[in-house]
Amino acid sequence: MSQQKLTPQKSTDLAAKPTVEAPSIEPLILWVSGGKGGVGKTTTARILTDLLADKTEYVYGYDCDPINPQFKRFYGAEFLPITSPDTKTADIAVETLAERIENKANDYIIIDSPAGEVDLLGLLEERFAFVSNLRQMGARLTRVLVLSTTLESVNLLEHALSNAKGLPVAHVAVRNLHFGGPHYFDAYNRSSIKTELEKQGGMTVDFPELGAIASSSIDQNSLTYSDAIEKASGLPTMRRSMVYQWRENVRKEFSKAGHLLGVEA
Repeated sequence: MSQQKLTPQKSTDLAAKPTVEAPSIEPLILWVSGGKGGVGKTTTARILTDLLADKTEYVYGYDCDPINPQFKRFYGAEFLPITSPDTKTADIAVETLAERIENKANDYIIIDSPAGEVDLLGLLEERFAFVSNLRQMGARLTRVLVLSTTLESVNLLEHALSNAKGLPVAHVAVRNLHFGGPHYFDAYNRSSIKTELEKQGGMTVDFPELGAIASSSIDQNSLTYSDAIEKASGLPTMRRSMVYQWRENVRKEFSKAGHLLGVEA
C-alpha cells in the first residue's frame, strides 16, 4: 500500500493506522453510498478523508469495491470484501469491521461502498443486528448518499431511507455539483424524500466541482488532495492554488452538516 501525505505535517496510510494508544472516543462511521459508478461516491470519500485527517491522525478507510478500488489506490485504504458472494468471507469482513469499531482505535472510519449499494445496511441488520449494536459499541453512523441530477438518484435515496427506517442511522444527501448547480437537482429539491430526510434529522449539502485540469493532474499522479496543494507535488502554482481553494470550499459546505460528518469550518 502506498504512503500518502494528507497534510504538510503528517503522512497517513489509512490501512496502517495505529490500533493502540488512541483515545477512547465515540467513533463516527461515515458510510458513503451512491448510485451507479461515476456519481462521485469515491471522490466524496476521498475529500472527507482529507478534511478529517487535518484534525486527527486516527482516520481509517475501507474500500469495498472489488473491481475498481480507487479509494484504496489514493489512500491505502484496506479492502473490505463485505459484499463478497462467499458468505464466509463476507461474515469475516463484517466481524473485522465490528472489532475495529468496538476497539475505538479511530475517531473516524470511512467506508467507500460498492457502486449501486443502497440496501447493505438493512441486510447487515437482518443478519447481525449490526446497526443496532453500534450504540452498544459506543459508535455513531452517518450514511452519506451522493446524488446526481437524475430521478434514479432520488429513487435510490428513497430506498436507502426505507431500508434504514427505525435504525440509529443519520443521513446526509450530497448534491454533486459536477452535474450542475443546485437548481439542476429539481427532482430531489422538490421531492417528499428531501422533506423526509430532513424530518429525520438529516441534511443536504453541496459538493463543489473541481476543475477538469486539476482533477486530471491529481488522477494522473495518484495524489491525495492534500498532496496536490504542496509544491513537492510538481503541479503548477495556480493549479495547486485551485485545489487549495476548492478544498476549503468543500470544507465550508460540509461543515454545515458538521455534527453528522465531523467536518469543521
